[in-house]
Amino acid sequence: MKKVLIVGLVIAVSLTFSSALMAAKGGKKGLPETQIPCPPTGLEEVYGGDDVHCFEWVAPATEPEECAPAKAVKKYDLSVELLVEDGEGFDEIAELSFNTTDREDGGLATDPDLCIAISSFVVYSTMTEQDEQFIGPARIRVKSLHKGRRSNNGVSEPIPFEVGSVPGAPTDTDI
Repeated sequence: MKKVLIVGLVIAVSLTFSSALMAAKGGKKGLPETQIPCPPTGLEEVYGGDDVHCFEWVAPATEPEECAPAKAVKKYDLSVELLVEDGEGFDEIAELSFNTTDREDGGLATDPDLCIAISSFVVYSTMTEQDEQFIGPARIRVKSLHKGRRSNNGVSEPIPFEVGSVPGAPTDTDI
């Protein structure tokens, strides 16, 4: 009976110390939640037209000075804000999200690029009370999603673009 209690005590103490050590090192999950990883940089629209918009960015730095090193980026999330008219003279901002795990080009979820079909930009219209294809001003930002993190991921600065137009064409993107 004494042996069972001693073995149980040794296991409990070992688990407690190993958990504390993993937490101090950031554990299996990477960086502590209080450290924000470096954001992706250089987000730009590299192609846009009647059927698709394609974006590229630079993966987060691995040895930065002002943020935590980016380790184990498992995918990217692109957040799009669309300026939608509501029919009463007010504009609303609709938010859409696209993820590199949803890609259809055969690329990896960790690849720093994504093309989004124009047909994916659909919003609910309060004027017609139905979903409609959106064409117009928008802005986009990219977030790097790290293994084991649920919050405090690095987010790029937003860039404006016009859904349904060619990059570099004059736009009204003051959202």
